[in-house]
Amino acid sequence: MKLSLTLNCWPLTRQQQSQQLDALTQAPVARIVLGETVCEKRDRPSLRTLLEVAEVAQASGIQVVLASLNLVNGPRELKLVEQVCGQHSLMVEANDLTAAALLNELDQPFWAGANLNIYNKESLAWIARLGAMGYQPPIDMSEENMALLLEAGNELGLEGEILGFGWPQLAVSARCATARIHGRNKEHCDKVCQHHPVPMASTLEQEPLLLLNGPQNHGVKPVDRLDGLAHWQQVGARWLRIIPGPWQQGEWLQSLEELSHPERASRLRREIPIPGHRTATELHTATAASL
Repeated sequence: MKLSLTLNCWPLTRQQQSQQLDALTQAPVARIVLGETVCEKRDRPSLRTLLEVAEVAQASGIQVVLASLNLVNGPRELKLVEQVCGQHSLMVEANDLTAAALLNELDQPFWAGANLNIYNKESLAWIARLGAMGYQPPIDMSEENMALLLEAGNELGLEGEILGFGWPQLAVSARCATARIHGRNKEHCDKVCQHHPVPMASTLEQEPLLLLNGPQNHGVKPVDRLDGLAHWQQVGARWLRIIPGPWQQGEWLQSLEELSHPERASRLRREIPIPGHRTATELHTATAASL
């Protein structure tokens, strides 16, 4: 299996994101997925910057895919998705059917993200007709059904990708939970997500359950398939994706080489950054103090 890495979707400053982009171009992976997926109001690198980073990464032999927003529910979101889909330098990962429809109109091939909810062979064939070259099964599929979907994808000539380890989006909303917690709405949020710790929701027994990341949430515990890499390769998965928590220093990226040796892959759990509850400012301060 080839390894892909998603640039984290946590709220960071532009400077912190720039540090990540510099480190990613040297990562021992076959593909990196860039682009804003959470909220179009967040600070983010410009499309021009991402294309420049992609050019450097591709010169190093790394494929770059540009991700679309997970949800389009207004003109600002639509404008951003149109910009992403309108460039022709990079393949786009469609995380919303709006992006898939736009790419189909532009006759551009794309990667079908997990948020498109492709659960069976019929929907897989439909998304292939729209132009999908590959896909990632929904995160809530059972492993048995996921294996069947991978088999169906191979029959259709589509490359399947599984999430090997990380904190994917579990749900997305038109409203912003982080803004709501701080007494604001999404329209006038003042980017509170970048100035306050990531909120955490707990069960009635006070056990940590969810991380509230703006309009979407993530499980506190990661999806972890590192012990079954040989099985997923056998059933037809072509790609293995890693979705880390927020990070700035890229030393941990070299540990991804362990994934080329399935018997050593479990060691990676100790290296991949985990989501924390610090603000972007606190992360920057902690990093500066360590230098």
